[in-house]
Amino acid sequence: MEKAEGKKRWWVVLVFYFLIAFEIFYMVSPFALYYYSVYGKGLDLLNSSLVTKWLASFFLPHIVVETKSHWLDMHNYIGGILAAAGFLVFLCGAAQIYYHKFTGRGAVTGGIYNHIRHPQYAALAVSGFGMLLLWPRYLVLITYTAMLFAYYFLARAEERECLAKFGESYNDYKGRTGMFLPVRINLPDRLRSFPKSGALRYLSLAAVFLTVTAAGIGAANWQKNYALDNMYILYARDSAYISLSEVESGQLRRITDLALSDESVRSRVIKKGPDSRFISYVLPADWYVAEIPMNDIEGRGHYSPGGYNRSLYKIVFTRTELNTQEDVQGKEIILRASGLTPLVEVTVDLESNKVTEIKDTPERIRYENVPTPVF
Repeated sequence: MEKAEGKKRWWVVLVFYFLIAFEIFYMVSPFALYYYSVYGKGLDLLNSSLVTKWLASFFLPHIVVETKSHWLDMHNYIGGILAAAGFLVFLCGAAQIYYHKFTGRGAVTGGIYNHIRHPQYAALAVSGFGMLLLWPRYLVLITYTAMLFAYYFLARAEERECLAKFGESYNDYKGRTGMFLPVRINLPDRLRSFPKSGALRYLSLAAVFLTVTAAGIGAANWQKNYALDNMYILYARDSAYISLSEVESGQLRRITDLALSDESVRSRVIKKGPDSRFISYVLPADWYVAEIPMNDIEGRGHYSPGGYNRSLYKIVFTRTELNTQEDVQGKEIILRASGLTPLVEVTVDLESNKVTEIKDTPERIRYENVPTPVF
């Protein structure tokens, strides 16, 4: 029975990481539309309520490529390294366990287990944090926090099983190793006043979980504001112009003014009414990002090559759906955005100082009605 329960616990952990990795993979693959026809319904449900819209939103840049912050520019690379490294350590731990199981060598206490009692859970925590950096939805953050709590209780349950099976030898091993870190921190000794059983224990655990989750959401909100403060953005009363690449503020204003100098462009935007709010994306003319409602490049999800022409840009104007009834301006337009309706796509040439192309937005948007990153 204990072995069966252990297997069930492992399946829950692995399914969680599979789902996150699955979303990342499909968002950058040609099969994304088919995947989101099923998975997207759950996100649509969250996005349909003003109370839960924020859960499907992102707190770190996903479509913006260049910012004023090295951390923001590198977080995807850091996330990828952590996700891969954690998974490799997880495999190493699994290899040790199955080697001992097949050879009948008893409890695993050597190798990485000589320093950490639960390196597989520690590795999954690291890998999960990497995935969170790669796919920073608030929903993933909350689920990841729940998984960290699950790791602790799964580890405690496994330790009880090992004590029952291996006795004093495992107790000695437990006394000289750390649970998840090479440094031994005896958490139960530090929480002697924590209720041992009964309803009060579960209420206390719920309170701790909610406190940690709230702290995580607060940190994510801080990161979101930090990101917006370090991106290349031009704000107006009713608009936010987000540049995906590095650009000086004066040049960004020149790009947007040049696009709006065309009467046909201006009429498409202004006719939406004085109460409308807009988020427009400025990017080099040969770049493409699938999450922006723009004319696509066949077979590509993201295309942002270096060495781009710094005098040729395109702007995708969109009208913004907000998750509030309040009159918002400036940065709040981005913070309160929950959906985008494409209006027009414009290409400008700074050298010739003119609009070179105006395109209607596509009738079918790749991720239409799917909550995607705003920045």
